[in-house]
Amino acid sequence: MAVGKPVLACNSGGPIESIIDGVTGILCAPIPEEFALAMHKVSENPGIAARMGFCAQLHMFKKFSRKAFGEQLNFHFTDMAGVWRRHNAIGCNRMPFAWALLLILYIIVSLVM
Repeated sequence: MAVGKPVLACNSGGPIESIIDGVTGILCAPIPEEFALAMHKVSENPGIAARMGFCAQLHMFKKFSRKAFGEQLNFHFTDMAGVWRRHNAIGCNRMPFAWALLLILYIIVSLVM
């Protein structure tokens, strides 16, 4: 997807979460005939392949880039910070374990990015 090519994959597991069927690639049943039909469709229609590849690259950078990951992490961090403030407001001073892990992850990613 990152190099602008459509993806042909099984319609189960991770591909269902990352590929938009008919837009960024083709999801197939895990049988040879389905893959053959998908490969034929893409190879016989270069315009469709180019459009899917372009959409795949945009989708990948929008959903799976470092920037997107940082934005999602920041969203969850600020959400957890709100939980922590509410937690403190009711008199509990202990830091929730999930918040501590998220804080550590946030710091590590901030240093890397």
